[in-house]
Amino acid sequence: MQITSIRLKNVRRFVEPVEIAGIGPGLNVLSAPNEAGKSTFFDALHAVFLTGHRSWDKKLRALQPKAGGDPQVTVTFRVRDADWRLRKTWSQSPSRKEARLWRDGTPPRQPRIA
Repeated sequence: MQITSIRLKNVRRFVEPVEIAGIGPGLNVLSAPNEAGKSTFFDALHAVFLTGHRSWDKKLRALQPKAGGDPQVTVTFRVRDADWRLRKTWSQSPSRKEARLWRDGTPPRQPRIA
C-alpha cells in the first residue's frame, strides 16, 4: 500500500480543510516548525486506518477542535493497480458518523466499513 494524500477537516487546529498531496513512493519527509500540526496528521492517519467510525473514545475526542465540529479524515492510497479513497467522520451524534470507501472513484458494493 502506498499513501498518496491525506486530508483533514475539523481535526485539532485544522478546522478548515487542509491536505498533504503528492506523497510519492519511497521516503517522504514532513517538515514544519514546532506546533505546525505534524503530529496531528500522524494521529489522524492512525485513526482513519485503525479506529472504527462509530467510536467516540478519548483519543477521537482529542482530535476534535476546541471550537467543536466533527473530525473528518480522508486518505487516498494505492494497492496493486487500484486507487482507493477512505473517508471517516467521527461524531458524538450517531447520525453524523460515517465511513466511505471508493475504489477507482466508485463506491464498492458494500460501502459499510468498520
